[in-house]
Amino acid sequence: MNESGGGNTCAQNSCCVGILQLNVGPSGLNWTRAQRQAYLNSDLQTQINDWAATANSNASSTGYQTLLAAYNSGQSIGGQTVTPGLLSACEQFGPKVCNSNVAALKSAGACGGAADGNGQTICSWGQAADQQAAKQNCTMNPQNSVVQCGPGDFPSANPVAANATQPSASTSDLNLPPSAG
Repeated sequence: MNESGGGNTCAQNSCCVGILQLNVGPSGLNWTRAQRQAYLNSDLQTQINDWAATANSNASSTGYQTLLAAYNSGQSIGGQTVTPGLLSACEQFGPKVCNSNVAALKSAGACGGAADGNGQTICSWGQAADQQAAKQNCTMNPQNSVVQCGPGDFPSANPVAANATQPSASTSDLNLPPSAG
């Protein structure tokens, strides 16, 4: 919500476009102007499907797999604690930035190397993601990509939230494709 200006499907900056800020710049997919515009003109579900497919392929990168192994074993890389935000940033920025940042961590103990079009690394953006998740009381299980948030505005002591039931699915709901984790 922060990057996309509150949920704007046409949001864009020097590297990223759309509701979930798909990295289409030179540090990401390196799309042409026409590809970028076609994505911005697509509907919300299409943007989510495309972002999920890209993020899933990013998760198979060497950098992401190195971070995930360190996270699961409780190890740091070059003194950097691996957090859910760091994993998320790696997944969002893509292999070029992530692999470069992880290589820098391993060799120099600092998150350097390639950055996204806004000058962010997986370390700087990962920290911001962790801070945002903490404000929303979210946790992530990178094993199955499940993000759990709560109680947020509805603490368990709130009788409305405690007795709330999940609404049934609607044809207007947004759905991640099965390959999204």
